[in-house]
Amino acid sequence: MHRFLAAAHTSIVASSALAQPEPTRAPPQPSWVEGALKFVPVGFVAGYVIHTDETTGILPIFPANADDPKTPGSAFDRGQVLVVQLRRSGEAVEAVSASVRSREPSDIGAPHDTTADHMKWFEDANLALGDKAAALPAGTVPCNLGVYSSERDPKGLNVRAEPSVKARVLGTLPPPFKIRRSDADQPDDGTTPSSPSSVSGMAGF
Repeated sequence: MHRFLAAAHTSIVASSALAQPEPTRAPPQPSWVEGALKFVPVGFVAGYVIHTDETTGILPIFPANADDPKTPGSAFDRGQVLVVQLRRSGEAVEAVSASVRSREPSDIGAPHDTTADHMKWFEDANLALGDKAAALPAGTVPCNLGVYSSERDPKGLNVRAEPSVKARVLGTLPPPFKIRRSDADQPDDGTTPSSPSSVSGMAGF
C-alpha cells in the first residue's frame, strides 16, 4: 500500500512539473552589446536590441528605478534609445561610440508576426504621443485617461502638479452629487454619480 501511495505521489509531482509553463527567456543579443553597455548613461539600464545592421545598433534604455513601485515608469513615456556606432574587427563587431536620442515611432522592435496594420497603428499612436508631449510643460508625460472623484468634500478634490500635498494646485474635480427623483416610476435610489474628467498629462509619478 505504501509503495502504491509513493508511486502515485511521484506521478502527481511529475505531472505537475510537466504542466508548468515554459519560462520567458531573453532574446539572444548581438556580441557587440556587452561593449556598448559602457555608453549607457548613469541612472539608466539597457533593454534588448531592436535594430542592428553593419554600422549601427539601437538599444532602448530605461530609468534604472522604473520597476520600483515608488517611482514607476510610464507606458505613455516615449522613452529613449542608445544609438551605437559599430565597427567590424576581423570576425567580431564592436561598439566604438554611442549617443542618446528620443525613441522614434520606427524604433518599435515589433515581434516577427506583427501585421502591417498593427505596425501602422503603433507608429500613428507614437506620433500622436509626440505631438502631445511638445504641447505640455517640460517633464510632463502625455496620457489620455478618464477619471472620477469619490472625494466627499463639497469643495471638491484638488489636482496637484505632483504627488505631494505641498505641490501647486492645478484645478479641482467636482465631488459626487445626489440624484433626486420625484417621478413615482423612478424613485430616488440615493445614487451619487461623479462628473467624468480627463487627464492629458502627468508628472512626478
